[in-house]
Amino acid sequence: RELLVEIIAGKHGELDDMTIPRALEELYALDIKPDWWKLEPQASAGAWAKIEAVILKNDPWCRGVVLLGLEAPQDELEAAFAATAEAPIVKGFAVGRTIFINAAEQWLAGKMSDEEAVADMASRFEKLTEAWLAARGRKAA
Repeated sequence: RELLVEIIAGKHGELDDMTIPRALEELYALDIKPDWWKLEPQASAGAWAKIEAVILKNDPWCRGVVLLGLEAPQDELEAAFAATAEAPIVKGFAVGRTIFINAAEQWLAGKMSDEEAVADMASRFEKLTEAWLAARGRKAA
């Protein structure tokens, strides 16, 4: 079994570079050491550096961070991906609603066929994957 802990602090006020690092320190002080953290986008690479430092200090066995999407549009996610480019602790992204919400709404309203819905979701996933890799100076195979 692996434990993933998700923190969404931005819904309770503005995030600064220390909001999530402070939250992580508090959770580590309670001896909560998840295998994975699922964290919302941060405004700067500096915030990610602080997050990474807290994780490495408190739990060198942590597997990493998965970036949360919060239904963000693609351009916002691309900026979020870029902010994580120098943070090796961030291993990937979990942005399901960004990928499927449009297709789900259209399909459920009868405005999109099964094939169109699949194509829409595949296209969105492909674009996000390309953006993720580009932020890391890599290309899809």
